[in-house]
Amino acid sequence: MADFGADKLEAFAAEVSEWLKAEYPAELRDPNVKSDPEAMWGGRAFAGSDDPQIVWMRRMAARSQPRLPPSSTAISQPSAR
Repeated sequence: MADFGADKLEAFAAEVSEWLKAEYPAELRDPNVKSDPEAMWGGRAFAGSDDPQIVWMRRMAARSQPRLPPSSTAISQPSAR
């Protein structure tokens, strides 16, 4: 059977757990948080919003950005310009 790195699962789970503890907005841990139910729909108010839902979405998006070297993308190739 192929080894897909299951031995690293505990380290990955610990890393994710620590990141969540550090980055998840404290306001959202409160079930009675006063948050805009429409916040996630965007619009003009989205850009400068400090709504906890928006803060959390931005943190997740920043964390999930692919970190590929520039040479690995097609746009960096002279023929693609």
